[in-house]
Amino acid sequence: MRNTYAALLVQTRQPDRAIEESQKVLAREGSTDAAKAGAQMTIGYAYLKTGEFEKSETAYRAAVAFDPKSPAAHYDLAIALKMKDQIEASQVEFQKALDLDPTLAEAHYSLGIASWQLGDFAAAISHMKAAIAIRPAYAEAHYMLGITLKQSGELDAAIPELKEAIRLDPTTPGPFNTLGQILRIKGDKAGSEEMFAQGAKLKKEKDAELTNNLEQGMRGGMFPKPMQ
Repeated sequence: MRNTYAALLVQTRQPDRAIEESQKVLAREGSTDAAKAGAQMTIGYAYLKTGEFEKSETAYRAAVAFDPKSPAAHYDLAIALKMKDQIEASQVEFQKALDLDPTLAEAHYSLGIASWQLGDFAAAISHMKAAIAIRPAYAEAHYMLGITLKQSGELDAAIPELKEAIRLDPTTPGPFNTLGQILRIKGDKAGSEEMFAQGAKLKKEKDAELTNNLEQGMRGGMFPKPMQ
């Protein structure tokens, strides 16, 4: 129960309290290794939220030590490593997560992103397809597959993936813009302009929403007020 409460504290932007509660689990006599692993994962998550990636990695490594067969612990460690730009090291942990649980669509997606960052488009395409096979409605995976196919010169194959990403999530500008680029290359000027217009409209809406959220946050004390 305390681990659940600590995780909730992270979600409600109280990382210090979450760490404090998790440390109580670690200090308590009789805590199981699974409970300690969960506590370390919450600590790692709290440090991810505060941008302290070194401490996050340390906590997640402790979680893996307590429960080496936890796919979630390996996956979260991989995320911390990726945030530190240790892409190849993150790939190792993502793969360990998949070895323990081959149904983790997120691990395939993240491995695909890491491969894409390293310029290995073939591996990126393979992992995105694997993620989609597990979770067909994975909009982000369809989008990234479309991007990678485009960058690999497979324009015709990229188009249906981008259209599916748009169908699954019509609020994201990226797929519209990428599809617009492909249509422009293929000589479809009208179709390209339509996609770019829709992408620009969505970006404007998202920027306005972000500004509104920031203003509400400052009024509500969530963010420090700017210095005058």
